[in-house]
Amino acid sequence: MTNIKHIYCFGDSHVAGDELCSPEIPKLQEYLKTVESNHITDAVKVPQKNLDNIYFKVREIYQGHFASKKDLRANENKKSFPGQLATLLDCGYDNYAESGSSNLQSYIQFIDILPSIKQLANTLNSNDKILIIYGLTEIERSTFIDVDCKPRARSPLWNLHNKYRKDAEKYIELQDQFGDDTLIKLFQIHMQINAICGLLPNNCNVVFVDPTGLFIDRNKVGIKNHNNQPFIRIQSYEDGIDDSLKEVANQVHTLIRDHMFNDCMYSVNVYNNFDNKEDFYKLMPLSHFTEQHHRQFALLLYNYIVQ
Repeated sequence: MTNIKHIYCFGDSHVAGDELCSPEIPKLQEYLKTVESNHITDAVKVPQKNLDNIYFKVREIYQGHFASKKDLRANENKKSFPGQLATLLDCGYDNYAESGSSNLQSYIQFIDILPSIKQLANTLNSNDKILIIYGLTEIERSTFIDVDCKPRARSPLWNLHNKYRKDAEKYIELQDQFGDDTLIKLFQIHMQINAICGLLPNNCNVVFVDPTGLFIDRNKVGIKNHNNQPFIRIQSYEDGIDDSLKEVANQVHTLIRDHMFNDCMYSVNVYNNFDNKEDFYKLMPLSHFTEQHHRQFALLLYNYIVQ
C-alpha cells in the first residue's frame, strides 16, 4: 500500500498509449490484412511508394472508430502504462501526454498544469503524495507556437513517409547546419529536468521515464532489439558528437541518467516477463508498443515506486 493519491503524466505517444486500441477495431484488422506488413513503418517490408496511403488510412480508420478525440484518449490512457500503474497504486490519474510531443512541448504542458498540481498538493494530508510520470522523447523533435498560440511539436522523420519527403529532407539538412546541435539539446533536457524538480511541491515525487531507451544506461539494463522497429536508436546520442566535446556530452548525459528510471520497454526485464517471448517482438501497426508491453513496464515502475 502506498500513500500516492494522484498521478500526473507528461510525454509523447508512448506515455499516452497511442494505438493501444488497434486490436479492438475490426475494420482496422481487416484493412491490415490487405497490406504487406502489420508494421507499416517498416520500410524493409513495405515499399516507400505505398507508405503514404497506408499510414494515413490506418490513422483514418483508427481515429474514426471513436466518437471524439476525448473518447479515443480516454480509452488509450486507460490501457497505457500510467493508467495501469494508477490501477496498481489504486489512485487517480491525469494523462497529458500527446502523440508526437517534443521534450519542450512536454515541459510547456507541465508548466501549464503546474498550478493544478500545486492546488491539489495543498489539499493533501501530511503523509499523502502526488506522483509525476514524465517521459522523455527523441531530441530531433522541435517545437513552434501555432496560430492558436498553442505549442506544437514537429519531427522531420514523420514527413519522410509522405508527399513532403523532399521538404523534410531539406529541413533535416538545414537543421544539421543551423539548428541546435545534439549537445545543446542534451543541456536543454538537463535544465528542464532540474526546473521540474525545483518547481514541484515537497509532497510531489517525480519519476522520469524513457520508454524507448534513448537516454538510459543500456549497459546496465540490457536491450532486446526489435527488428521490426525502424526508429529504435541503436547508438547513444553521444556517438554523433564531435570528439572534442564528447567528454562534456558524457557528463551531461550522465546527469540526465541520474534522474531516470533506468529501464525501458525494449529491456530484458520486460522481455523476461512475457510468457510468450514472440509477443515481445510484436508491435502495433504504426510501431507503437502493445498493451502487454505497457503492462510489464507498469509493473516494473510499480515495484520501483513501492520500494
